Amino acid sequence: MILKTLSPEAAQLMFQELRARQNELELQNAQLHRAQAKLDVERAHYFALYDLAPVAYCILGAQGLILQANLAAASLLEVTGAALVNQPFMQFIVKADQDTYCRYRTRVLASSEAQSCELRMAKNDGRQFWVHLQTSVAQDADGAPALRTVLTDLTQRKQAEAELAAIQSIAENASQTEAHFLAAIRHDFRQPLSALGIYANVLKIHVAPTGQPLLANMKDCIASLNQLLSKTDGPEN
Repeated sequence: MILKTLSPEAAQLMFQELRARQNELELQNAQLHRAQAKLDVERAHYFALYDLAPVAYCILGAQGLILQANLAAASLLEVTGAALVNQPFMQFIVKADQDTYCRYRTRVLASSEAQSCELRMAKNDGRQFWVHLQTSVAQDADGAPALRTVLTDLTQRKQAEAELAAIQSIAENASQTEAHFLAAIRHDFRQPLSALGIYANVLKIHVAPTGQPLLANMKDCIASLNQLLSKTDGPEN
């Protein structure tokens, strides 16, 4: 054996070198364990920030395939996260809005800043909903463009906008109905009131003094009605 051929001094030196190497390996092993523990913590942190984020988020490849998608994105589209990976993002966009998305994607790739748009997407069961997309471009490990996209469900906002539009339409129709009604009142009452005013002036000459107070009251009523009708006149009058 080699040790038998070594002098005691050489054997002692070899033993010390082996012990030093063992200590070095143990130190490296401890460092690897610490690095692995740190990596596990970072992965858990990433999972909490990405997968458990309340905002729907996905990363698309250069060919438009979904490379990653968090739980919120999967929930929004009502599919499992694993089922989204390697699926074309376009398949979740309503056919009528696919041209809009193509133009948007071209704009994203040509810009160094995040771009946004609104379009309709379809859930796994075919139900459509409005979504706001905000996308920025990064690079994957191979240097290819990766599109980081945030999806915001606009269903409640669109419903509120539709309800507001319906209320505005009802208000406009009511305003038009009121205007037509007042115009009809002015048309139907103004001419008879004018005739009554002329008739009252004629009667003033022929009515006896005892009837003058009644005639004056009649003329006051006619004046009040004319004043009331004047208040219904629009700005154009």
